[in-house]
Amino acid sequence: RHIPDAPEGQEKDFSEIIARAKECSAPKDLKAGTLTVGYSREELLALGGKAAAAFRSKSLRKIVVMMGTDSPKKANSYFTDFAKLLPEDTLILTAGSIKYRFINEDLGTVDDIPRILDAGSAADANDIMEFLIGLQNGMNINDLTLLPVYYNLAWDDPKSITIILNLLYLGLKNLHIGPTKLDFLSTGISEVLDGYFLLEGISDSPDTDIADSFGTRGDSVTTDMIVGDIVAQYPELVPVMLSMGLHCLGCGVSQMETLKEACEVHGLDPYDVVEVLNDELNHPADEDEDF
Repeated sequence: RHIPDAPEGQEKDFSEIIARAKECSAPKDLKAGTLTVGYSREELLALGGKAAAAFRSKSLRKIVVMMGTDSPKKANSYFTDFAKLLPEDTLILTAGSIKYRFINEDLGTVDDIPRILDAGSAADANDIMEFLIGLQNGMNINDLTLLPVYYNLAWDDPKSITIILNLLYLGLKNLHIGPTKLDFLSTGISEVLDGYFLLEGISDSPDTDIADSFGTRGDSVTTDMIVGDIVAQYPELVPVMLSMGLHCLGCGVSQMETLKEACEVHGLDPYDVVEVLNDELNHPADEDEDF
């Protein structure tokens, strides 16, 4: 409701709005309690050893990066539901105002690491990436795309788009972007983003996206499993697979092959590889790494 300007020398009459406000329900109380924030570069790097150990012990399955800028769009409630529905063996790294969609949720901890790590504003996204690169090196993974990380990003302003461009510069693919497609993206740009960088949108259903991306973890690896599924379900096996000679795990074509097919390409016995991988699943290394 627009209140027209008052005649010169008089004040605007807001009585209609005041009367309407008195008829409305009282605002909901904010959640009580405290929040731990400020996980900037040094604080995140200090958690690197714990995170690597949690991956090896299978307490931690995947890190979820939720960065970007919020907006009043109703569709942005997706990020609240997505965070609440994530499996308990995941951590959220967040930066930017999109965090206010879920930062008040009490999601507990994974091996004493808070499940929501707030790095700050969108400008602090680089701190998150420094942590992930340090974790990649600490876990002896030679390709950042193979680190067990799921990217769920909001892109409602130029700053968010700058973050995404930085991630693409690092060679990352399969970024999940939403909640809606930007109107100014031309057909040509969309084709490059979708075709080369494999950018993916998000659906209307957080449940569907989580089921598609996290799946159900089985008890063992078999030769007929798709390489991409092994990487997604058993991220702790990636360093083992790389050490055995499967160096093309980050390749999109390789991730669509069965483990047997990938082994044959590299001259490896698939049954020997499966034996080593399942032994690692049953007897994971428990040593910590220095960061």
